[in-house]
Amino acid sequence: MTKKPLLLEEAVTRMIGAATCGVGTEPAALREAHGRVLADDITATLDVPPWDNSAMDGYAIQSSDAGKVLPISQRVFAGDFPEPQIPDSCCRLFTGAPLPPGTDAVVPQEQVELLDDKHVRVPTGVKPGQHVRRQGADVKIGDTLLPGGSRLRPADLGLLASQGLAQLEVRRRLRVAVISTGDELREPGMGSLELGSIYNSNSPMLCSTLEAWGCEVSLNLIVRDNLTALREVLKEAANCSDLIIASGGASVGEADLMRDALSDLGQIEFWRIAIKPGKPFTFGYAENKPLIGLPGNPVSAFVTLLLVARPFVHLLQGRSPVRPRTLMARAGFATSRPGDRLEFLRVVLKSGSSESSPPTAHLYHDQSSGVLRSLSASDALAEVPIGTTVGEGEWIKTLPLDGFSW
Repeated sequence: MTKKPLLLEEAVTRMIGAATCGVGTEPAALREAHGRVLADDITATLDVPPWDNSAMDGYAIQSSDAGKVLPISQRVFAGDFPEPQIPDSCCRLFTGAPLPPGTDAVVPQEQVELLDDKHVRVPTGVKPGQHVRRQGADVKIGDTLLPGGSRLRPADLGLLASQGLAQLEVRRRLRVAVISTGDELREPGMGSLELGSIYNSNSPMLCSTLEAWGCEVSLNLIVRDNLTALREVLKEAANCSDLIIASGGASVGEADLMRDALSDLGQIEFWRIAIKPGKPFTFGYAENKPLIGLPGNPVSAFVTLLLVARPFVHLLQGRSPVRPRTLMARAGFATSRPGDRLEFLRVVLKSGSSESSPPTAHLYHDQSSGVLRSLSASDALAEVPIGTTVGEGEWIKTLPLDGFSW
């Protein structure tokens, strides 16, 4: 167990090095596979388009016939099978229709002169391949469509449907036990608060984030500040989950019992990270199941879940880790004192005066790690490196919060 707080990148690297995908695979219908993690590479078995077809409504011709008056020998709609084209004639066809053999170009209908219902005059200058979607232009047989470890998005499902796939092999959902520690916690809806109690805000925030990442919350409960009770809950959590995430109990107070419980049931790999908010972060194992101990303060818990835990969760799911999206902005605030931890400030991004103007990051007025409203009211985290200050108008790196939702 390390005693000195780790730098953020070091903590993430150590967790990534310890992550092994332990979830098996299962079949999923294509219509139900959104958000699931693909188990293996998907290779194309069909060309897309499967044949040369028209990019618009018009007339298919042999390009060498440009400038001529041509009889219309057939009409072809999308889904029709065309006959070979009669020489010195044209084919009336519609968007998506296969090109008849013997033609190599499409002339848009607005560019031809319709002489009668059986003849058209086509313009000069028609080139081979004009307005033609070539077979395999999008996908060729043998192409890797999606690598294993991809989390499936709507466009991915459309791509796989174009190959005729109705069922996919995906990773089983990662089961995560979410534990909130503290004598003061009460669940919302369980009556009014007595003096000294607070509602458990961490649980819905953490559970909904994990579910948005494609996890299954297998256990969600509060445990009191009692070492024996915490040990029993951790045993139960290890028995029904692939990962345990606990909030609270990871600091240095008399009621912060997570380290003692982990020492009894497994091991601690490290605790404390040099970030603000979020210093009292723990990583270890309970009953051979990985455990992430988040700080109890809601902002700290949420920030460390996004910045530290997310890559680890991705790997346990069989996913390739996705780095958070960053956006450079101008600081609409200034800081006066350099810190000894990497700091993440809650900010609101406001668009510039024009499309080419950078956004401006405006600081939420209260940056306390216990002020949950600062997260709800903000849309990004502004990064302030160790030992630096921010001057108003300076460029700063921000991490939009919606970039962590997938």
